[in-house]
Amino acid sequence: MSILEIAPLVRGAYLAARSVPVILSPSDEAELELNVESVDQLAGAFPVELPDTVAVTVAGERHGFRAHTVGEVSPLPHGKDAEASAAAPRSRVVAGKVALVTGGAQGFGAEIVRGLVASGAFVYIADLNADGAAKLADELGPHTAALTVNVADEDSVSAMAEQIAATTGGLDLVVSNAGIVRAGSVLEQDADAFRLTTDINYVAFFLVTKHLGGLMATQRRTAPAWTTDIVQINSKSGLVGSNKNGAY
Repeated sequence: MSILEIAPLVRGAYLAARSVPVILSPSDEAELELNVESVDQLAGAFPVELPDTVAVTVAGERHGFRAHTVGEVSPLPHGKDAEASAAAPRSRVVAGKVALVTGGAQGFGAEIVRGLVASGAFVYIADLNADGAAKLADELGPHTAALTVNVADEDSVSAMAEQIAATTGGLDLVVSNAGIVRAGSVLEQDADAFRLTTDINYVAFFLVTKHLGGLMATQRRTAPAWTTDIVQINSKSGLVGSNKNGAY
């Protein structure tokens, strides 16, 4: 069984039981053992209260997890009561939650990463610029993780989703920020530059939403009241075009 099928279900069970964001780390210890034959059975097998460590065996394959929080977090309203959280300080809304920012190694993305970390979130810095992502993660400390990803390549995005499931169990926030510009008029721009711009700025959002949204949807099976978000960063050029930036 794939970690993508199992870890988000386990994280969702903790979210439902504790009403605070948790991170799941691999663990050899287990205060609770659950043994089922299928993922569908696992989704309904969690008790109301969960200890800090749990192991699940699905069709003979065992996975152990430890649940912990990032800093001090308190319950926030979710589901039908989520509107109440809008009155809370902005930092409290993301405190302890697991976020990911594509194109997060530099520029606007790096500032989004810094803001989320300052507000108490655990943040994945996802970028094709592996060295830049690692450098920023070193700067900001243990509540970050660098991920190397080509957001325009489905296999790369799929692998990123699996790595997230294995590292934190799931996600609460995705910021799809990666974008590039290849300037040029439609009359003069070559097709490769047009395709590259479209793949990074448009197709990538589809791939990120497909695979990371799938991770969130699996998590929701055991935490139906827990709200998550996918945010796409866009330019005014999405509404008003430019004769020198046809692809963009």
